[in-house]
Amino acid sequence: MITFEPLWSYLKSKNITVYDLEYDFGLNPAEISRLKNNHNFTLRKINSYCEMFCCSITDIIAYIPDSPESKPDITVQQAFEVPPRQASSQNPHDK
Repeated sequence: MITFEPLWSYLKSKNITVYDLEYDFGLNPAEISRLKNNHNFTLRKINSYCEMFCCSITDIIAYIPDSPESKPDITVQQAFEVPPRQASSQNPHDK
């Protein structure tokens, strides 16, 4: 899961309040709520936050692995593996 928890720690360290986000930085209340609730944002938007707050992406977001119960039964590598071709007893060129 991607979390915006580092953003709130970073803002606190810079003495930036939610009020400041809305009135000094121009974020609307819905956007602030989406950040608080870890909703999806585009990389373009995350980039604009990095520029806005003069920070790096690691100051804004962090990756937290999901619980083991929610992991899929196969890995990404397994999902994209191409099975070996089975030898055919008939060769279409032999006819």
